[in-house]
Amino acid sequence: MSTKLKVLYTLIFLSVLIMIAIIVGMLASYNNKDLSNITPPPLPSPVISMTTPTLPPQQSIESLVNRVNNKKPLDTSDDTIRKSLITKANQNGLVIHTNDYNINYSKDANVFQIELLTQDITPAITKAISWFRDLGMSNQGMCNLPLIIYRDPKAFNPNLKAGMEFYSLPFTCQ
Repeated sequence: MSTKLKVLYTLIFLSVLIMIAIIVGMLASYNNKDLSNITPPPLPSPVISMTTPTLPPQQSIESLVNRVNNKKPLDTSDDTIRKSLITKANQNGLVIHTNDYNINYSKDANVFQIELLTQDITPAITKAISWFRDLGMSNQGMCNLPLIIYRDPKAFNPNLKAGMEFYSLPFTCQ
């Protein structure tokens, strides 16, 4: 091996030893530092929304029973729409299905039901009522069908013990 090569290898070896010595010295000085006065940064706190969503009023069972038992007659236009919807219902009574709601016709009770399929109750009710209005059904016609709005909260949380939630129509029935 040439002398120049031996010198080069010696320099590389010495450089590596010096770097190791520097690293060992840094680690030793770091390990001797007093870390007791260093406090970790605070953890971010979770953001909890304290707002409660505005829900439509729930309707009592007695009020629903009264509306079903004391149906008022429909005007001609609303009755035509009602008959059309009954013919569109499948054998299980389903008239229309969306991601937010089902509209069902109960032949035994002779009522239409909006079954809410989402936890976003108010927008789902608005969409379902708009569907009836788009067909030409009047507010009073929806009252006189009668139209019942409900949701089963156990569908979203099986641990709940509560039964069905019934909601009022978003307008006044006469």
